[in-house]
Amino acid sequence: MNSIFIAFILIFVLATFVTLTILIVYATKKRLTFIQRSTGFFVFKVDTKQKRIKFEEIENVTQYVPSFLKINGFDKGEWISIDDFEHLFSEEVKKEFHYLINKRETKTIDTSFQWGNKNQFYADAKIEITNFNESDVWGTFYWNTHKLNEKIVFNKFGENIDQMLNINENYEVVGFILKTQNINQIDNFIKLFKEGAALKNIHGVDAYIHLNKLFFVLKYKQFNLAKRRKILSYFAKASKNYFKFFSTIFNLEKKDINNYKILDLEILCDYIKLLNNTEEIIYAEDILKTENFKIFKEKYLKVTKELDSRIQYVPKSVKLRALNNNKTNITLLFKKDIFEEFNIEDKSLISSLDLYIKAQNLFYKKISEDTLEKTFYTIDDYIFNYIDFKIINKIAQTSPSFINNIRFNIFKSINRIEKKVLENKVKEKNLLFGLEINKIDDRIISIIKPWINFVFISKELSKQLNKPDIILFIQTLIEKVNALGIKIVFENFDYKNYRKILNKHPKNIYYIEE
Repeated sequence: MNSIFIAFILIFVLATFVTLTILIVYATKKRLTFIQRSTGFFVFKVDTKQKRIKFEEIENVTQYVPSFLKINGFDKGEWISIDDFEHLFSEEVKKEFHYLINKRETKTIDTSFQWGNKNQFYADAKIEITNFNESDVWGTFYWNTHKLNEKIVFNKFGENIDQMLNINENYEVVGFILKTQNINQIDNFIKLFKEGAALKNIHGVDAYIHLNKLFFVLKYKQFNLAKRRKILSYFAKASKNYFKFFSTIFNLEKKDINNYKILDLEILCDYIKLLNNTEEIIYAEDILKTENFKIFKEKYLKVTKELDSRIQYVPKSVKLRALNNNKTNITLLFKKDIFEEFNIEDKSLISSLDLYIKAQNLFYKKISEDTLEKTFYTIDDYIFNYIDFKIINKIAQTSPSFINNIRFNIFKSINRIEKKVLENKVKEKNLLFGLEINKIDDRIISIIKPWINFVFISKELSKQLNKPDIILFIQTLIEKVNALGIKIVFENFDYKNYRKILNKHPKNIYYIEE
């Protein structure tokens, strides 16, 4: 009996050992395969006429090809469409890749993307255009992949800033003043940091957005001082690659915000916005001690208290003439400067202030209390998205010929506005909108849709009518707006020189007489 039991134990131990050995070998082989496939390159050829791409030196690279390159036989040396190859890349990279192969330029594109089941892998990639002839382009694709930490980097992404201010524990913040005119979607900006943070085992960070401010919150209980310094260092270093999307990175602690009120946060952030743009991190603790900040805060509180009484609009009557010589008078609306005492040298910074956005809402409220005929008010698209639409609807009722003239900056902003307009036009038929443009191309023409009543051609664009490509785009725009029943208004229009070129639809084309 004992011998049978011993034999059973031996068989069990042997089976366990064999199983473990197989699992270890399998895991090692799998890890080795990943490592071997994690870094590599291949030479590719692009047939520009048929818009396709293939491996050029297939025999040297097919042993270890990552799965993201196994597209319709691409890894076997077969031709695939450029669209199939580009599915990994962002729209910006696609656009640049197309530009380089069409213009035959030798250049390197740096990019990154996620891949694999649930996007658990992250790849740095480099696309280098190296050679070309009349119909073909050659280049090299390099990759370096990493396995992402599957823990969540950001716990939540909230838009209620009061939630952040009311967190019942100590925390510090890594903050960004965003250049919203350069960002199509805030989520995309956050994703820029997500992959790198995951690789550094950073997780459990809360994110909040308030107007053009983004806050990454690091709670003391969750992150000790050493970990917080590490995270702060990561954001400070990583952000240098994305400086075109923000003007300032700053650090503050909960104790830096007096009584944890939103006004204190707005004063601090508006002060930071007026500092010289810098890629280096700014510490709120240092700012709060300065005499300049104390003076700024005093002025800010005074203006905030008097804001309602300070908001006034200034009407300017101008003549609008059609190319068929019909005339009408319209009113252009301007607001008085309420920021003079801040002595802001760079006026472009004013529209980034929280105080400016408050003032714009109050300005619209004042307009809603009056009756204004044939009046245009121009406002940036990314600011218009912060205006309460209930006030805009009220203006349409009290002043049915009032035109919200929206200055184009960001496609995403226009898309949001269009959605709001279409939702509100169901109930409020008198809503009128203009779209002011200072540049033009096919994509901009594509956003002109029936919800728009006027297209304003700015002074900057009108001055470029001597360029043949601009004239062609303008003529295409005129054909489109005429079909949609939309009117065009030119600022600073050279009537004598360009009337004949644009005279095909004289009833719908206007210019402001200077």
